[in-house]
Amino acid sequence: MDSKVAADPSSASVNGIYRLVPFGWTTEILAILAGLAVSFFLFGYFNPYWRIADQDILLIYDALLQNQGLPREVVYHPAHLSVLALGAMFRLLHALAILRVDSLSTLPPASDAGAYNAAWTALVHVARLLSLSFVLAYLTAIVFLLRRLLGDWRIAVVGLFALTYSGGIAMSVRSVKTELLSAAFGTLSLLVLLIAARSPRMTARPVLVGAAALLATLALDNKVQAIFLVGALPVLMLPFGEPSDGKSYWSSPRAGRALAALAAVALLAAAAATPLLLQGLYAQEAQRAFGIGVFQAALAVWIAFGVLTFSVAWRVPIAEALASATCIVGGVALGLLPLYLHREASVVAIVMNPLEAMLSFVSDPAGQCGAAGCGNPIVLFFDSLWGMFRYHTFFLHTSPRPEIFLEWAVIAGIVFAFRRGERKAALQAAILIATVWGIDTLQTARWLKQDYFNYTDPLIVIAAVILLARVKALQLHPWAFPVGAALVAAHVALSQAEPIKHAVLMHSGPENQCAIVEGLKRLEPFPFCRK
Repeated sequence: MDSKVAADPSSASVNGIYRLVPFGWTTEILAILAGLAVSFFLFGYFNPYWRIADQDILLIYDALLQNQGLPREVVYHPAHLSVLALGAMFRLLHALAILRVDSLSTLPPASDAGAYNAAWTALVHVARLLSLSFVLAYLTAIVFLLRRLLGDWRIAVVGLFALTYSGGIAMSVRSVKTELLSAAFGTLSLLVLLIAARSPRMTARPVLVGAAALLATLALDNKVQAIFLVGALPVLMLPFGEPSDGKSYWSSPRAGRALAALAAVALLAAAAATPLLLQGLYAQEAQRAFGIGVFQAALAVWIAFGVLTFSVAWRVPIAEALASATCIVGGVALGLLPLYLHREASVVAIVMNPLEAMLSFVSDPAGQCGAAGCGNPIVLFFDSLWGMFRYHTFFLHTSPRPEIFLEWAVIAGIVFAFRRGERKAALQAAILIATVWGIDTLQTARWLKQDYFNYTDPLIVIAAVILLARVKALQLHPWAFPVGAALVAAHVALSQAEPIKHAVLMHSGPENQCAIVEGLKRLEPFPFCRK
C-alpha cells in the first residue's frame, strides 16, 4: 500500500502530505521559483543602492578595485568567489556597453551627485540580479539532488519550497551576501555525500566524495564560517550509510587500476595547490591562535578518521576507502585553485586559517586575538549555548526564521518515527538537528545573524524531508496536511517580513550608512556623507 501511495499520491487520504503538491514536477518548481523572483522584484531589487551598504557597497568596491588591478581592502572572510563573480560580471557588461562602470577609474566623480548615485545604483542592481541567479541555480540543483536522495519528487518539491522561503534565502537573494554562496556550496556538498553514502554499489562513489570535497572547499573560499559545517560532515555521514555486499567494482581486481589513476590526478592537483597551502600557513597576514599547521593537521586527521569509521561501519572495500580518501585530497586541492585568480596573501591566509580568522571577531574588541588573548572560551561557549537556546524557542528571541517551526515539527516527527520502529530515519533526522544546534551555538558567538541561517536552515529541511520519505505513516497522518499547510503559511509570512520591512517600512536615510562606507581609502566620500 505504501508503495502505491508513493507512486500515486491521489490515492492518499484527504489529510495526506501530498495535498501540498497539487501540480506536476516542472510546474511546481517553476511556480516556487517564480514566486521568489516576484518577491525579489517587489521587495528588494528597487531598494535604494545604499540600503544594505554592508555588504553590497563594500564587496562591489572590492570588485572595482580588483578590476583596476589594485589589492582588495575589505576581505570579508574572504568573499573571494563573490568578488571574482562581481568583477567578471562588471567587465562583461561593460564590454557589451550595458554598464558604464567596471572599475574604480570609470566611476564618475562624487561631486556629480546625480551621476555618482546613478552609477552605484546600476552596480548594485547588477549585483542583486547576480545574487538572484545564484539562488535560482542553487535551488534548482537542490531539488534535483533531493529527488535523487529521496526517490520521491513530491517530497523533494516540499523541501524546495521550505528552503526557497526560508529566513536565510529571504534576504540573501536581495543583496550581496557572502554566506549565500558559501552555504550553497556547503549544502550541495552535504547532499552529494548523502547520496554517495546511500549508494554502496555505485562505481563512481569515490568521485562523488571528491566532488563533495571540492564543493566544501569552495564554500571555505567564500566564507570561512563554512568550516563548522565542513567539520560536521564526517559525523553526519555515519548513520546514512548502507552496507556493501562485496559485489561492487571496488571489490574486483580491476579496482587497482582505477585507484592508481585517481591517485595520479589527486597528486597533480595537490602539487598545484601546495604553493597556496604554504603561503597560507606562513603568511604574515595570518592570525595566530594555534601553532603553524596545527589546525590543518587536526582537520586532516578528523576527516581521515571519519572515512575510516564509515568504511568499517558499513564494510566498504579497502580499495574504495583508499580511492575516496585520494579523491578527498584531490577535491580539496582543486577547490583551492581559484585562489590563484587575483591571488592575494590576505585572502589565502584567511582560507588556510579559518578558526584564527573568526576568533578575532568574537573576542573582546579591546583585546582581539594575540598578546591580550581571546577572552575566556568557556564563558563564551556557555553564553553562546544560552543564546542558541533562546533563538530556537522563538518566543525568548523572535527572528524571521520559519525553519524554527519546521524544526519543532521535525522533533515531533523524530519521536513518532522512533516509536514506530523507524530507528534509522529517526537517528538520521536527529543527528541533522543536533548539528544545527551545534553550528548555531558557534554562530551565536558573533550573534546568530539572519545571514548565518543559510548554513543551518538546509539541514532542518533535509531532516524534515528524510522523515517524510522514510516514514510512510507520517505522510498519511491525519495531522500531516494541516501541519504542512500551517508551515507553508509561516514560511511565506515570516520569510517576507524582513524584505517588506526593508522595502516599505524603513524610512531611515542614507546618512545612517556613512559609518560603514567612510573607511574606504580609494573611494571618494558618498554625496550623502559629505560634511
